[in-house]
Amino acid sequence: MRSDEFYMHRAMDQAHLAFTNGEVPVGAVVVD
Repeated sequence: MRSDEFYMHRAMDQAHLAFTNGEVPVGAVVVD
């Protein structure tokens, strides 16, 4: 299983992608 930091970085990457596309900078990653 990957660390919490890995998934937090994924969420931050998604938020940054949204921001650069002029969208609301919210990122989320669902982990099961």
